[in-house]
Amino acid sequence: MSPRGRILLASLIVLAAGFAALLVRLFLIRYEFGDVYPAYSSLRCDPLGTAAIYESLAEAPAGLDGAKLAVDRNFHPFRKLAAPPDSTIFMFGTNPHYSPGTGKKDVLAIEKFVRSGGRLVIAFMPPPNSSASQSSPASRPAPAGRSAPAIIPAPPDEDDESGSGDSDDEEMGLFGLAHEPLLQHRWGFALDNQPSDPNGLAEPDESLAGLPDVPWPGGIRFSGLGGAWQTAYRCKGSPVIVERRFGRGTIVLAADSFFASNEALKNHRSAGLVAWLIGPSRSAIFDETHLDVSQETGIADLARQYGMGGVLLGLIVLAGLYVWKSMARLVPRRSRADGRDEPPDVVEGKTSSEALTQLLRRAVSRRKLLDACLEEWEKSVPLIGVPAEKLNRIKLELPHVDANDPVGGYKTIAGILKKLT
Repeated sequence: MSPRGRILLASLIVLAAGFAALLVRLFLIRYEFGDVYPAYSSLRCDPLGTAAIYESLAEAPAGLDGAKLAVDRNFHPFRKLAAPPDSTIFMFGTNPHYSPGTGKKDVLAIEKFVRSGGRLVIAFMPPPNSSASQSSPASRPAPAGRSAPAIIPAPPDEDDESGSGDSDDEEMGLFGLAHEPLLQHRWGFALDNQPSDPNGLAEPDESLAGLPDVPWPGGIRFSGLGGAWQTAYRCKGSPVIVERRFGRGTIVLAADSFFASNEALKNHRSAGLVAWLIGPSRSAIFDETHLDVSQETGIADLARQYGMGGVLLGLIVLAGLYVWKSMARLVPRRSRADGRDEPPDVVEGKTSSEALTQLLRRAVSRRKLLDACLEEWEKSVPLIGVPAEKLNRIKLELPHVDANDPVGGYKTIAGILKKLT
């Protein structure tokens, strides 16, 4: 390769490496800020995320009893979630109209968790016209071709925890992927849209005196609440955070998620409200599946979990060696003198006599071949005992031999030695 071609190749390699480094850096920056995740995800660090409340709980000191709050995220369906009964599950940014990928089996799993003593906190996604969601890319409308379900009042029987429509054959969304908002019927509540107020403020109920006021720019309010629900916070006289007993556990519903966002906590640190939301639980779980952020366990995850990375690396090396051993050569097979192809595993070499012949052809010219042979033969005369008469006779005849015919000269010398024998 010419020097110019080498410089061009090196420049292309440097440019490709620089482009790859910049691309990796771009992805790292996006994942660091978390804007690739939906709004109100605990993986987002920008104003629309809830990473602040997650990290603050994870770094909270131990209580008076010495127990520290365990904080984790959930990336698996609820029917596969093995949460302890003394846990609080947070679902921030839940769409009030639909939740893709969630079926009735997950709803039953949620209810089973709450009945066993767990605490469930669901905060809905603010409507598109609220100040908290005007810049949010994750404010999802209802799917194309499907209108949002109508808000239906709670059923008369408020204490029926089993709810209606217990057929497992009917698969419907958490908030009404079918014809009706499932949980609104099962749990006895309804949602009402009112004008949003960027300067809105939610105040705690008299029974929760001492909790701080929180900003409430959204316009969603609760209505049609059954007797099992207790109002915790009100905004302009309407309930925005409610709570009810469900079996041995409790369910908390918030009409808006803005109070838990990084932006809201930066300006209004509502530590008292966060502590009330957690309740007496020993662990807090931030659900991500309702935001379509899930994790499927694959072979690589199992390998990391059980420390089998070295085994997989060894298998890859063995596979590479097998491919290298079995690969076909691009050079065609050599043909032998008899016309047959050489076997694929045989490499033809040279004998010692052929190597000597090639060496002599390169080092000794044709005209000096007989002189070189005679010179080497004289060195061996004392060892083999050649008579001096033979040696002198050959020296006399050698000048008369044609130097361009070494074969003829060899025959002449051989005849002289034969006569003197």
